[in-house]
Amino acid sequence: MKRAPVIAIFIAIVAILWIGSGFVGGGKVPAEVSETSQAAQPETVSIPRVRVVTSKAAPRIREIKLYGRTEPERTVEVSSETTGKIVSMDLIEGSMVDKGDVIVHLSMDGRKAKLDDAKAQVKFHEISYDAAEELSKKQFKSPVKLAEEFASLEAVRAALSIAKLDITRTRIKAPFEGTLEKLLLDVGDYVHVGDAVAHIVDLDPIVVAVEVTEREISQVEMGQRVKVLLLSGENREGNVSYISRSGNSETRTFRVEVKLENADYSIAEGMTADVTLLTNPVSAHYISPAILTLDDKGILGVKSVDADQLVAFHPVQIVVDTPNGIWISGLPESAQLISVGQEFVKEGQLVEAIRVE
Repeated sequence: MKRAPVIAIFIAIVAILWIGSGFVGGGKVPAEVSETSQAAQPETVSIPRVRVVTSKAAPRIREIKLYGRTEPERTVEVSSETTGKIVSMDLIEGSMVDKGDVIVHLSMDGRKAKLDDAKAQVKFHEISYDAAEELSKKQFKSPVKLAEEFASLEAVRAALSIAKLDITRTRIKAPFEGTLEKLLLDVGDYVHVGDAVAHIVDLDPIVVAVEVTEREISQVEMGQRVKVLLLSGENREGNVSYISRSGNSETRTFRVEVKLENADYSIAEGMTADVTLLTNPVSAHYISPAILTLDDKGILGVKSVDADQLVAFHPVQIVVDTPNGIWISGLPESAQLISVGQEFVKEGQLVEAIRVE
């Protein structure tokens, strides 16, 4: 009976000493030990994975897409070179004309009488001059008098030429082959010198005029091949015939003209046209449009992975846009382009590249 209390007291003392020693589970670890343990543990860095495809360059003709309108190669307002009343019109609006075709007849008025008088005066002065010349040879007429007779003869000859020319001008003619677009006067109207009578356009060849930006004008050359798609759906081919060297100060563009054969006059003036300028071949890559991305400045480009697995950004230009993909320039001959994950990595970032076909 006396040993039990002694054993109980001994057990209690041991328990108190054990608890106080600090080696119970969940006790505090000394600060120095804790910091040393954390420093010894390595930090885990996550390297993003991206998919890349190998792309190689190939020669490709660059296409510059523009919009234009058809215009006549030549256009003129035919004006009267004499005065008179319009007595007849031989052609109607919209008709085809050849060079020299008479459009309008003016009244003769007193022109026939002036012509007859001029002819008579020439005949008279020719006889007078011949007689003076004979007398001069026999020294019965001085050289001065002979010169006067010759001057008079030349004056009436000039008057005869003017009378003939004035009669010719009563027939107002087409200056070149084309279309009589508009008659500006009617029968019975009186015209003066310089009054416009008709409007004629030349539609063969026809001109397609476009405006090219200052960035692309350096790629346009005389004689360059051009494809033209008319609003009617008709495809034509032509060549650059004119390049303006003076830019439009408001639009910062340069006028370029393309000539198209139009012998059947099927292409009218003022039609809208899609114009594709075909430049010299450039080194380009064929990619999916999904690969394209923008940098922080909003520049269009693609991202690639170099030999050190670092991301690089390449500004690009679209060469040709096709239904299934696009051709771009601005890349090296061979590149590992990021096809998946390009939006989640930055230039210069280390990545793990997974190559796919």
